[in-house]
Amino acid sequence: MSAENRKHPRFEINQLVELDFERESFVRADAANLSEGGVLCRTEEPCELHSTVFMMMTLSLKGSDRIIKCEGIVVRSEKKGKEWEVGISITSMDGASRKIFSEFIKEQKH
Repeated sequence: MSAENRKHPRFEINQLVELDFERESFVRADAANLSEGGVLCRTEEPCELHSTVFMMMTLSLKGSDRIIKCEGIVVRSEKKGKEWEVGISITSMDGASRKIFSEFIKEQKH
Protein backbone atom coordinates (compact mmCIF):
# COMPACT_ATOMS: atom_id res chain seq x y z
CA MET A 1 0.00 0.00 0.00
CA SER A 2 1.47 3.36 -0.97
CA ALA A 3 1.86 6.19 1.50
CA GLU A 4 -0.90 8.12 -0.30
CA ASN A 5 -3.41 5.35 0.44
CA ARG A 6 -2.50 4.96 4.11
CA LYS A 7 -5.11 5.76 6.71
CA HIS A 8 -2.44 7.05 9.15
CA PRO A 9 1.07 8.43 8.53
CA ARG A 10 4.02 6.33 9.74
CA PHE A 11 6.73 7.64 12.04
CA GLU A 12 10.18 6.06 12.09
CA ILE A 13 11.24 4.73 15.48
CA ASN A 14 14.05 2.55 16.73
CA GLN A 15 12.61 0.78 19.74
CA LEU A 16 12.89 -2.60 21.42
CA VAL A 17 9.43 -4.13 21.82
CA GLU A 18 8.30 -7.21 23.72
CA LEU A 19 5.66 -9.30 21.98
CA ASP A 20 3.67 -11.79 24.04
CA PHE A 21 1.67 -14.45 22.20
CA GLU A 22 0.49 -16.04 25.47
CA ARG A 23 3.44 -18.42 25.42
CA GLU A 24 6.01 -19.04 28.10
CA SER A 25 8.49 -16.60 26.57
CA PHE A 26 8.38 -13.20 24.93
CA VAL A 27 9.43 -12.54 21.34
CA ARG A 28 11.92 -9.70 21.21
CA ALA A 29 11.40 -7.35 18.30
CA ASP A 30 12.76 -4.07 17.00
CA ALA A 31 10.01 -1.61 16.10
CA ALA A 32 10.83 0.14 12.83
CA ASN A 33 7.86 2.44 12.50
CA LEU A 34 4.65 3.33 14.25
CA SER A 35 1.34 4.87 13.22
CA GLU A 36 -1.97 5.51 14.93
CA GLY A 37 -3.15 2.16 13.60
CA GLY A 38 -0.20 -0.13 14.18
CA VAL A 39 3.48 -0.94 14.37
CA LEU A 40 6.00 -2.60 12.04
CA CYS A 41 8.52 -4.82 13.86
CA ARG A 42 11.52 -6.90 12.83
CA THR A 43 12.05 -10.23 14.60
CA GLU A 44 14.26 -13.29 14.28
CA GLU A 45 11.24 -15.60 14.30
CA PRO A 46 8.01 -15.72 12.31
CA CYS A 47 4.72 -14.67 13.86
CA GLU A 48 1.51 -16.42 12.92
CA LEU A 49 -0.91 -14.31 10.89
CA HIS A 50 -4.11 -13.26 12.67
CA SER A 51 -2.68 -14.16 16.08
CA THR A 52 -3.37 -11.89 19.03
CA VAL A 53 -0.31 -10.22 20.51
CA PHE A 54 0.24 -8.17 23.66
CA MET A 55 2.94 -5.49 23.27
CA MET A 56 4.95 -3.35 25.63
CA MET A 57 7.06 -0.50 24.34
CA THR A 58 8.72 2.60 25.69
CA LEU A 59 7.97 5.92 24.02
CA SER A 60 9.99 9.06 24.67
CA LEU A 61 7.57 11.86 25.44
CA LYS A 62 8.55 15.36 26.53
CA GLY A 63 11.98 14.23 27.68
CA SER A 64 10.91 11.17 29.67
CA ASP A 65 10.41 7.54 28.76
CA ARG A 66 6.86 6.23 29.14
CA ILE A 67 5.81 2.58 28.87
CA ILE A 68 2.65 1.71 26.99
CA LYS A 69 0.85 -1.62 26.83
CA CYS A 70 -1.46 -2.57 24.01
CA GLU A 71 -3.05 -5.48 22.20
CA GLY A 72 -3.00 -6.13 18.48
CA ILE A 73 -3.43 -8.60 15.65
CA VAL A 74 -0.62 -9.78 13.35
CA VAL A 75 -1.68 -8.65 9.87
CA ARG A 76 1.63 -9.26 8.08
CA SER A 77 4.58 -11.60 8.59
CA GLU A 78 7.13 -11.69 5.77
CA LYS A 79 10.65 -13.08 5.59
CA LYS A 80 13.14 -10.32 4.63
CA GLY A 81 16.68 -11.70 4.49
CA LYS A 82 17.52 -13.16 7.90
CA GLU A 83 14.67 -11.32 9.65
CA TRP A 84 10.90 -11.30 9.64
CA GLU A 85 8.92 -8.10 9.14
CA VAL A 86 5.80 -8.26 11.26
CA GLY A 87 2.95 -5.78 10.89
CA ILE A 88 0.68 -5.50 13.91
CA SER A 89 -2.63 -3.67 13.87
CA ILE A 90 -3.33 -2.13 17.28
CA THR A 91 -6.78 -3.19 18.50
CA SER A 92 -6.87 -1.89 22.09
CA MET A 93 -4.97 -0.24 24.92
CA ASP A 94 -5.83 0.99 28.38
CA GLY A 95 -6.69 4.64 28.98
CA ALA A 96 -3.32 5.68 30.39
CA SER A 97 -1.45 4.05 27.49
CA ARG A 98 -3.87 5.60 24.97
CA LYS A 99 -3.19 9.08 26.40
CA ILE A 100 0.60 8.62 26.17
CA PHE A 101 0.32 7.11 22.68
CA SER A 102 -1.91 9.95 21.43
CA GLU A 103 0.45 12.59 22.82
CA PHE A 104 3.42 10.81 21.21
CA ILE A 105 1.72 10.69 17.80
CA LYS A 106 0.67 14.35 18.08
CA GLU A 107 4.27 15.31 18.93
CA GLN A 108 5.59 13.36 15.92
CA LYS A 109 3.26 15.19 13.52
CA HIS A 110 4.85 18.56 14.40
